[in-house]
Amino acid sequence: EKLSCKIANWKRAQAQNRMEQIIGEYQNKIELVLSNNDEMALGAVDAYKKLNYTSAALPVFLGIDGTEIGMQA
Repeated sequence: EKLSCKIANWKRAQAQNRMEQIIGEYQNKIELVLSNNDEMALGAVDAYKKLNYTSAALPVFLGIDGTEIGMQA
């Protein structure tokens, strides 16, 4: 079930902000985060880190670029 769709203009900081909004609304119901680039996927991860979620509580994240920083994450 698709819970939400947000636009972050390929920007990591915007994606973090949008993900924080989504987490506030859906909390632990989020199982998967799909992003059209690695920067936005990393921004979504940053939102969870900022909110002190543990690794076990994270959803699956998917970016598509395969950038070096994305692959390391």
